[in-house]
Amino acid sequence: MNENRRDEIHHFLNKLNEREISLGYAGFTISRNMHLEDMQLGYSMDSNGRSLVGTNHGEWRENWFVIGYHDESGDPIFIDINKKSFSVYTAEHGIGEWNPKAISSSFIGFIKISNYLAELSKRTEDTLTNRNSQLSIVDKIILLIKILYYTKRINIPFWFGYFLK
Repeated sequence: MNENRRDEIHHFLNKLNEREISLGYAGFTISRNMHLEDMQLGYSMDSNGRSLVGTNHGEWRENWFVIGYHDESGDPIFIDINKKSFSVYTAEHGIGEWNPKAISSSFIGFIKISNYLAELSKRTEDTLTNRNSQLSIVDKIILLIKILYYTKRINIPFWFGYFLK
């Protein structure tokens, strides 16, 4: 990856207010800039530095760059560095092939939704049980509007499954 693209990724990640985003028991974690190379292990390269990248159907692509993971499943969250907007994807691991599903049309949209989710999480935290309480209907409507706007209506079920149960 060229240095300019790496700098852009770092710039976007610096806009993230929280690294661990969750409401209730569902959530995801986004890496800090200093750990991004480690995030690639098991995806684009193995622990010995050998490439795991391929061009056949279901193989990891050279232009995919892992930025985080789902907390429950460990599935990667990654960006496409060949896309100007750094579209954001996820894919189920452990099934023998990679089938990416877009979750945001842009990295900045993903960051904005993540920041709003972090804000909601802080606001709805129940300090007595250390668990998050349910979102109000107003919070859910505002969140849905933000998701629709910032993702350009991509993979709404991803967001519903995590944050609008």
